Order: sequence, then structure tokens, then C-alpha cells
Amino acid sequence: MAEKRNNDEMLVINKILDKYKYSSNKNITIFTDFLNLHEQNLFINSKKQFSSTNYILYGGYYYSERKVIAFYPDYVNVDEIIYPVDILKISPNNNKYTNKLTHRDFLGSILGLGITRAKVGDIVTNENFAIVFVNCSVSEYIVSNLHLVKNTAVNVEKLRTLPTEILTPKYKLIKGTISSIRLDSIVSLAFPLSRAKATSMIKSKNVYINSQLIISPSHKLHEGDIVSVRGMGKFLFNRIGNTTKKDRINIELKRYI
Repeated sequence: MAEKRNNDEMLVINKILDKYKYSSNKNITIFTDFLNLHEQNLFINSKKQFSSTNYILYGGYYYSERKVIAFYPDYVNVDEIIYPVDILKISPNNNKYTNKLTHRDFLGSILGLGITRAKVGDIVTNENFAIVFVNCSVSEYIVSNLHLVKNTAVNVEKLRTLPTEILTPKYKLIKGTISSIRLDSIVSLAFPLSRAKATSMIKSKNVYINSQLIISPSHKLHEGDIVSVRGMGKFLFNRIGNTTKKDRINIELKRYI
């Protein structure tokens, strides 16, 4: 099982490396498909293979998890890069009679069109509509062919700018006390989980801090860190407060919803 996982990881790295080499040889800007947190982490830990290159990760908005990598030559102004990412809004034709639609519903319907996951970035749901970041090569196809999400008739439109709901995401404010600023303690408070369960998830390679895989339960967090837990969600480590009389530390988290 471990050998297969390593082979899969090498395949991801080699695909990224091919993009880098093409950019370097042709002296042009090249983009990968969308990468999940694990794939981004593989790239970050393999950067010595990508020496003397310029790159930037981009997902469409500040809080994105799935991102493309842009490799670009020295003459390119990074602020002028045009990324192959389109923004789609998927919404029910009639909100009055629609079912409650989830992230899984929207993703399943898009993949049901025969589109691979690598062409789809983040999906942000808000009430009953979704904002979806997709590779521009598939955006028109989705607009023309996606008509149903979980038996609900929908309309798909391409947006030029991000809705304010995405720029200011909703979150649940969580306050509590912990004995030390350890990752396992903070993950346990965020969701909530037992300390043992949080430790198990960290050691099982399910927890990322600022897109970097962390497998040490005792890792110390800093204010402003964004923590993503596979299958659970993500939160911002917002603030470290005062210490109580029992030497416990007050902290504040913002868990995105």
C-alpha cells in the first residue's frame, strides 16, 4: 500500500516538473491543473527540483484551498498574469421549490458531466447557490450542459467579479482554553474532537497549516495560521488571549462555514 502511495506521489511531482521544464525551455508562462492540499505540499517539499524558477499558487480568491501553480519567466510581471480560471455561479431556477444543495451535490453534478476533478477548484456554497472556480477550458461546457443538481433545475452563469459573500466568508467564532498552543489541542477545540482523535488525524496526514502538511501533534501554531483538516473543514487561528489562574491559555478561532 505504501509503495502505491509513493508511486502516485511521484506521478504528481513528475507532472508538475514537466510543466516547470516546459516553462523554462520555452521561456513562457505555464499553468498546472488545480492541485489539492496534498499535491501542493508535495510540490513545496520538492522545490529543490524546481531551482531557478519563478512560481505562484493561485486559486481564485484569498481563502482558496485548491490552487494552480503558475511557472513564469523573469520578464513577466506577476501582477499581469492571466490565470486560466473562470468563476461560475450555479443557482436554482426556483428557490421556492428547491432542495437544500450541498458542496457534494454541486461537485457530483459537475463531475457527472465527465469533467475531471483536476479541472475544478474550490466550490463555495452560500444558501442555495454555489460559486465554483474551474479551468477556463471547461467553463463554457459546464454553462451549456449543467441543468440539474440533485434533481433541482439550475442556471449556470460566468461571473466577471467575485461576489461579496466570497470575499467575506462566514465563520463560527469559537473560544476556549487550552493547556498549550499545540496543534492537537487546537484541532480538538475547533471541531470538536477528543484529543486522541485529533492526534490520530494529524499523524494520519490529514492536517495542513497554510497548505503545508503537518504530522506533529505538538506543532506550535501562530496567530493568522489557517488550518485545514481533511473531511472536517478549516479554521483561522485568530487570537491568543490571556492566561487563566490555572495556567490555561484563552484562544479564539474562526471556523469557516
